[in-house]
Amino acid sequence: VNAQGRFAFEKCPDRPVRFLSVCTTARIYGTYFVVPPELTTRKSIEEYADAIRRSGYNMVRFWGNALRRGGEKAFAYNPEAKDRHDYLIFCLKKRGIYIMYTLVNPMMRFDNGKNWHDPREKEVDYYLNEADREAWKRTVRELLGAVNPYTGTRLADDPVLARCDTNNEQEFAFLRGDLNKYAPLWRAFLQQKYGTVAALKAAWGKEVATPADFDAIRTFSALQNDPPGMLQRDKTEFITEQEKKLFDWQRATLREIGFRGPVTGFLLGRSIRNGEVRAGMDFVALNGYHAHPYGAGSVTHGKSLEQSSSVGAAALTMRN
Repeated sequence: VNAQGRFAFEKCPDRPVRFLSVCTTARIYGTYFVVPPELTTRKSIEEYADAIRRSGYNMVRFWGNALRRGGEKAFAYNPEAKDRHDYLIFCLKKRGIYIMYTLVNPMMRFDNGKNWHDPREKEVDYYLNEADREAWKRTVRELLGAVNPYTGTRLADDPVLARCDTNNEQEFAFLRGDLNKYAPLWRAFLQQKYGTVAALKAAWGKEVATPADFDAIRTFSALQNDPPGMLQRDKTEFITEQEKKLFDWQRATLREIGFRGPVTGFLLGRSIRNGEVRAGMDFVALNGYHAHPYGAGSVTHGKSLEQSSSVGAAALTMRN
């Protein structure tokens, strides 16, 4: 990212580059829910890369979770999916097409963390569990540190990898599910900010119930569940602080591995609060949804597909 905030190649920093990207899905070279992979031969992979170039795209978004089908040992790839993945990168590179990599989906990680395929697997939480953060680090090292046998280069060192996304829609951690698990972090945040319960009560006012002491804070709820006021502001500050710390740690990990390109994360939220989280990122990326399948399973027979426009549903954030 150059001084003007534009993407540019390292050797030509004053010349802006615009990427037109197509997003792959896990089913391209791996298995997505119950859908088998579409690219199963070298010829089909080459034809797919040709079609991307012919369509005018110069970037492809990859997903790390596609390298697993379910049932593998912790941190193990499906060998067939990995080979197709590596060969596709090789084919794209030959055609001058770059990659944006979504490294780890919060619910699909290589140590058998919670996966959409199997609700019995354990939940992942990077804010609470050191083991989950270490698993994220190892997963990313496996992805970026491996030498592609077709290019002969580590993905972290290959110029074909133009940019990385740390966790896709990590915002969901504070939006759904049982958020009471964050009460200890919330309690510590309030105690550090206010020092005394009296100061906390004075800030929150009479309209909001306050605890008798900090130890009595045993619950935490989503932002939209409270009226406007200092309680909401504190929750906003708390969540923003947690998300910024997580991203900073993840980006630092990528630098340790050797990736020097732009890094982003948190691709979901569009509130003003999300802007503060993204202010320190190398660039901002937002997921847009249109013509999205709905219903249990989403990709199986009998589901509905909305007919919304990509302009109205996905192009909500514009930049000159």
